[in-house]
Amino acid sequence: MTRLVLAYSGSTRCAAALHALTTSGCDVVTVTLDLGQADQLDAVRARALGGGASRAHVLDVREMFAREYLLPALAANAASFDGRPSGREIAHALIARQVVDIAGMESATHLAHGATARFGDAARLETAMRSLAPHATVHAPLAEDLAGIDIISYAQANRLPVGPDVQGRQVNVWERVQATDDAAGVERDGFFVRSKPAAACPTEPATLEIEFERGVPRKVNGVGMPVLELVSSLDTIAGAHGIGRGTFDLSLSNGGGHRQPFVFESPVATLLDVAHRKLEARLLPADLLAAQKPIDDLIADVIARGAWFTPVREACDAFLKRSQQGVTGTVRLELFQGTCRVTAYA
Repeated sequence: MTRLVLAYSGSTRCAAALHALTTSGCDVVTVTLDLGQADQLDAVRARALGGGASRAHVLDVREMFAREYLLPALAANAASFDGRPSGREIAHALIARQVVDIAGMESATHLAHGATARFGDAARLETAMRSLAPHATVHAPLAEDLAGIDIISYAQANRLPVGPDVQGRQVNVWERVQATDDAAGVERDGFFVRSKPAAACPTEPATLEIEFERGVPRKVNGVGMPVLELVSSLDTIAGAHGIGRGTFDLSLSNGGGHRQPFVFESPVATLLDVAHRKLEARLLPADLLAAQKPIDDLIADVIARGAWFTPVREACDAFLKRSQQGVTGTVRLELFQGTCRVTAYA
């Protein structure tokens, strides 16, 4: 029997993928990660075991996600792409890393995921998995065994759990993102939970100071914090002032040029992106900033392609490690009804 490790979020799509793999004769081990999505992960684990998994690993990787993935992206000005948060893309690298690590523990040479090709998620996961485990076989059940099948109907026919998951929604400590053709309807349905609308924000501006050390945020208003606490605190503060709401369009994979609208909220990503960019522009010499710009663009491309675990990203990191030595200082920001601006440096 082939032993296989499946990246399992608990969604209906993943339940269908798990069922397809187990009925084909695979011994499936699942990996579920807590990235800050606030799911009941014990229930997700029970769902995996009830769906046929022989073992179900559930890992809290929030701190690792922030420290080893999000903050390095922030240093490369890749915390957002053209004003939209990039956490969903960055998360795929960590998911791949954990699946490959568990596969090593489980002596498995087959990997799988329940992602779709529509938003590029499947391609990013597969690229990252193959970078880490070039000799492993990577399976995509939704594209292989279930291609052209309506997943909800398949789940119902096979008595699989049909969850409340929404196609195109991603939630983690960095952001909430959802594909939609009706942004106003999404807002009415309660999508925004981390940020207030501008009309509901305080009528007086708030002042906030963030201290960076070598490009990494270390203190808020003079108080040092562990990375996850810092991210959570800034998310709460920025969200209370309506920071980080917006929409963007994303070109669909093999979509014939069609672009899918998304709505997002990312208070902490927006706040830190503004603070880091402004402080970096103030402190670094013009020629170093100019040299770093193509490196930043290359990191953004690496993230978008799922090429995090490659020599290209490692080489970029070496450059950024040197350039960010000069990004040490404090930036003062004013937050007011959805806007964020720098007012002073120290």
